[in-house]
Amino acid sequence: MAGNASWLQTVTANILLLVGVFTFAFGFFPYKPFLPGLSVFNQETEDVKAPFDKVVFMVIDALRSDFIYSNTSNFRFTQSLISGGNAFPFTAHAGAPTITMPRIKSMLTGSVPGFLDLILNFAESDTTSTLSHQDNWPSQIKARGGNVVMYGDDTWIKLLPDVFHRSEGTTSFFVSDFVEVDNNVTRHINPELRNNDWDALILHYLGLDHVGHKAGPKSSFMPLKQAEMDGIIKTIYTTITNSPHLKNTLFILCGDHGMNDAGGHGGSTSGETSAALLFMSPKFQEFTPAHGFPAPTLPKGGEFTYHKRVQQADVAATLSALLHLPIPRNNLGSVIPEFLGMFQGAGDGVKVLLHNARQMQELVKAAYPGVDKLPTETLGFCPEDLGSLSEKPELACLWARVSEKHRAWAAAGESVDGEVDSKHVEEALLRFIKRAQDILSMAASNYNLPLMGFGILAALTASIISTYTLFFSSFLKQSTTTTTKSLSTKDNDNTNTKKTTALYPKLALVLITLTYCIMMFASSYVEEEQNFWYWITSAWVFGLFIKNIRSPTPQPLKHLLPLLLLRITRRWNQTGQKHQGAPDIVTSLLLPNPTLLWILIFATYAYIGFRLLRASSPSSSSPSAQPPQTNPLEHLTTTLLLPPLALLFKASSAAIDSVESVPAWMLTIVDAAKLTVWAGYGDIILHAQILFLALFSGVLVIYAISILSYSEETELGRRRNKLLRRNKVWEIFALLVATQTRFWNVPLVGVMLGMREGLNIASSSSASSASSGDGDGEGDNEREREEENTNTLLINAISTLLLAHTTFFATGGSNNISSLDLSSAYNGISTFNIALVGILGFLGNFAGPVLCLLGGGEGDVGASGAQFTYHTFFFAWAATATMASCAVLRTHLFIWTVFSPKFLYTLMWSVLVHVGVGGSWGFGGVVIRLEFGRSP
Repeated sequence: MAGNASWLQTVTANILLLVGVFTFAFGFFPYKPFLPGLSVFNQETEDVKAPFDKVVFMVIDALRSDFIYSNTSNFRFTQSLISGGNAFPFTAHAGAPTITMPRIKSMLTGSVPGFLDLILNFAESDTTSTLSHQDNWPSQIKARGGNVVMYGDDTWIKLLPDVFHRSEGTTSFFVSDFVEVDNNVTRHINPELRNNDWDALILHYLGLDHVGHKAGPKSSFMPLKQAEMDGIIKTIYTTITNSPHLKNTLFILCGDHGMNDAGGHGGSTSGETSAALLFMSPKFQEFTPAHGFPAPTLPKGGEFTYHKRVQQADVAATLSALLHLPIPRNNLGSVIPEFLGMFQGAGDGVKVLLHNARQMQELVKAAYPGVDKLPTETLGFCPEDLGSLSEKPELACLWARVSEKHRAWAAAGESVDGEVDSKHVEEALLRFIKRAQDILSMAASNYNLPLMGFGILAALTASIISTYTLFFSSFLKQSTTTTTKSLSTKDNDNTNTKKTTALYPKLALVLITLTYCIMMFASSYVEEEQNFWYWITSAWVFGLFIKNIRSPTPQPLKHLLPLLLLRITRRWNQTGQKHQGAPDIVTSLLLPNPTLLWILIFATYAYIGFRLLRASSPSSSSPSAQPPQTNPLEHLTTTLLLPPLALLFKASSAAIDSVESVPAWMLTIVDAAKLTVWAGYGDIILHAQILFLALFSGVLVIYAISILSYSEETELGRRRNKLLRRNKVWEIFALLVATQTRFWNVPLVGVMLGMREGLNIASSSSASSASSGDGDGEGDNEREREEENTNTLLINAISTLLLAHTTFFATGGSNNISSLDLSSAYNGISTFNIALVGILGFLGNFAGPVLCLLGGGEGDVGASGAQFTYHTFFFAWAATATMASCAVLRTHLFIWTVFSPKFLYTLMWSVLVHVGVGGSWGFGGVVIRLEFGRSP
């Protein structure tokens, strides 16, 4: 009954945990309010003459600034336009989250999208994020009777479902393809440039981003892709120059975001937030410097800041001004001052900025009600230095100065003095626009505090329940009760010793959890969380080592192995914020030496094959037990077939993605496999499908043989064979994990398996030494075995928890969205399928934690259940602390760049890793239910 109550408490705590994190998410990530309807010109600004009447808006996904401007760029024609004075080059700052959907929204509306758009960006079927009711420049073109045509990323179609005159979308998440996805856009260019029925042609290329995701920015594919895009730019620009119907066409080239050194994006590093932005037209020659702008050039004021840095939100305002469209109502961008000279009418530059400022003033009044009622004309209200004022009166005073200078300029008319005063008016307008942009961009979101509070309360309740379960109603209760009953036969000192040893692992878990919770309130610790897990895991393993060498039967070598492997794990991939891209084992040793890398990959698959063979071998631990049944078909389909097949697929995939990292002898093997193993088919998608089918068939064979031999086994034999076959299925799963991780992380999978095995041995021996004592008789020996088993469960659960987090960071994971890897999410998939992509992507990004959690129970149902109960304590308190930090620090400068991504990762850890993987395994798992349907 105590065990049933414990399970009921664990289930209740996890249900409350799920309710808490999801409720908090709804309150923390609400839609930002916006002003509805379309903006219009007033009488003063509607007569401005537009320099352009058409626009070609070309987005190259993940076009980092250095890809265009640096001396390593392959955009040779584009650089010639810059140096020839036919282009205005900028570096556009793309604020976090640096994900496609929110960045497109920013360029369309000029607004600062909410962080919820990061989540919606991954929901391929989402329609709630549409801009149908929010002002944007394509809708403005359509409203005045124009046509907009779009080809490329289907995110545009989702955002603007009823705007495009013609369109064809491509799937943005199929990152394995960086050829056809661009060809499907390019084939429309020449026909559309001949057409004269559009006012805006939008092109969104995804191939360069896919190259980054698949192989990184330094891949051999990157220069080829840059040259391809440069050729397309040349085609468009040349056609614009030579076609009379396109003579007033503005050509804009931009990236929606950049990428980091690993090829990912989503975070706030300099590489991710620095996107290239160019305005191109032959008309610009008379407004640019005599010799154009330097190209190629070196960065200024930052690693990726080339030429002038502007805000990405400025695109919407500037484009609208150059086409003489009303600036979108929710715009927070500024018309870029370099283009004011394009407006040749008297006072047109002032009129353009005045329209921008008035639109911005409407947002100020919405954000700060009553700002226009402040007594700005009262003597002393607006000091000379406005920096001493709070935001609301500062904006009011800036607007008052704009109004004063505008009235003086309007009174001067077209006189000489009026021309001089126009410069002062422009300066005042730009000062107001820029300050309003800064303040409104940083304004707090419209948080739903009651929902956030309820979420924290639910998670806190789950934490309290899990604490009670851990100390008073968990699997330890039975052990503690047993110890208490021995008081009549034990002296007090010996009993106290047993009680204390039972508490040691629990106190260690509490200390780990408490330290982690405190850490969640410091941005630097959140960014560099991997260091916490590296150090705490090292300390834990070293503690087990010390405890073992002090035991009556020390085994120091078996404890040194996890310490050695842990040191290798820590140095495998540099991650976090400060040291991302720094030298590590992968970049400094393995990738420069492909032969060494592939020898290690070979060794890893051989090691997994050995473990599969060992899982079928009789155990010598219990000679009296019936040997497990083995079958030649099992050996053929698992040990001899699956590891080589998985190795060949990994080599074939690497030869496509990063051929320079595959040695010649391995490429020879890959070519031979195409003619033999793959029967002449070179399609890597088919190769993956064959491998997945083989892995699944291997599991089916194990179950089929188990069912056929079930009636011939004794009860003891059934239990032992169940344990061995469950372990064998786990080894097959290790092959799947190795398939889903990046090829340079495959040896790390072998390290994980070795470290997991070493920690299992260390946990058992440490628990044994902790529970050893002076026993009197058979009853005491039984109690000591129970105590040893309890300590083993606790120590093993803590080891699993530490190893799961350590391996997550070791494979390149972090609390930054940019570390999410989609390169293996499409293995075996030819079209986007959110369920399959989600599963494969999850395995690719959480390979280490999943492998550790499923291996932490050592094949025992009770051990898996105990592990889940103990882990609930940690994950409940961790989620509570993370949510509390987000609530308390919701006005912090780094709320959207550090704490919000951390909460998203907490959501994934709690829901997918802990409840999804650990919960299913803890309650027996699919394997147990299919094979036996009962506990051992």
